[in-house]
Amino acid sequence: MAKSSSKPVDRKPTTTPRAKQTAGARGGEKEKVRREAKIRLTLTESQRWVICFILLFMSAFVTLSVVSHYFTWRADQMGLGVANSGGSWGLKIASKLVGDWFGLFALCIPAIGFILAYVAVRGNRGGMLMRTVKILVAAMLIGSFSLGAVLGADGSFGSGLGGKMGIDVARWIEQYIGNVGLWLLLLMLWILFAVYVNSKTINTVNKVASKGVDLFRRHDGEQG
Repeated sequence: MAKSSSKPVDRKPTTTPRAKQTAGARGGEKEKVRREAKIRLTLTESQRWVICFILLFMSAFVTLSVVSHYFTWRADQMGLGVANSGGSWGLKIASKLVGDWFGLFALCIPAIGFILAYVAVRGNRGGMLMRTVKILVAAMLIGSFSLGAVLGADGSFGSGLGGKMGIDVARWIEQYIGNVGLWLLLLMLWILFAVYVNSKTINTVNKVASKGVDLFRRHDGEQG
């Protein structure tokens, strides 16, 4: 009776797409931890605290100067003396940040400084706050541009509520896409900003768009 010879079959372990995705995510997290640990090792605890206190002082001083400039810019422009609570340095900083650059939204800059001071001490534990920094930067740029487009050079802070930069950017873009295009661009930017801040905003946008389409169809059907 012949014996049947059977060779062992090499079976390679199969990897599902979900397992690959999980492994990739874990690898990305490990790489992120390594980078953050490397950054923390380059600075001693004393150095991180020194950076923290420097950022806190600068942020507090800029906050004082900017907020004071909101109320004393007229008196400072008269040239009768320095009315800004931050003194001559505070007046120069606030005039640049508020009047020449970002207008009302210049207050986002010291807010970012406070966050970075916290991150400097906490290291990788403050990683989640970097998203807040991105949100503040976006709000500052879009807000300045929006006020410059809507209000223009209304004379506030010596330029406008959006700052000279916001006004100039709005005028420059309007030359290429017109007034209606400028308003559509503003609407798109704020929708994208809202979606970035809270992803659930896209559901609200979809509902509004659906209602608009339904109203258009009803109106078109009544005319037909």
